[in-house]
Amino acid sequence: MKPPIIVYSEGTTDIFRTVEHAENYLEAPDIENVNINDMFFDSNGTILTPTIVEVLLEYRTFLFFRKKGIIETIKFKEGTEKYPGQLKKLLKEATSSMEEEKELEHSYENNDLETLLARAIDYLGYTR
Repeated sequence: MKPPIIVYSEGTTDIFRTVEHAENYLEAPDIENVNINDMFFDSNGTILTPTIVEVLLEYRTFLFFRKKGIIETIKFKEGTEKYPGQLKKLLKEATSSMEEEKELEHSYENNDLETLLARAIDYLGYTR
């Protein structure tokens, strides 16, 4: 998986600096309620599949009592299919409201994925 990680859900595009940032940001309900139009990509356009993983957590409470619990966390699995064209389309849509991009819209077709991703990061910033 090559960061950044791009998550498209319900018309919103989130860009995460690392895989870990994306996994820590997303929650189990986000994944359980995934829409057929929701997409998860790495920066090469490789499709990622989020899965819910249960993790045994051991912690100490006040007075040093040990407790255990199970938490659900998200992990991404890298797919074998790449859709850089689809990722380019999503990044174009995400930055379409940029005034300067409207003037350059005709040149979008000639832009590579790396350039479009850099523009999206400049415009949207990283999701925290």
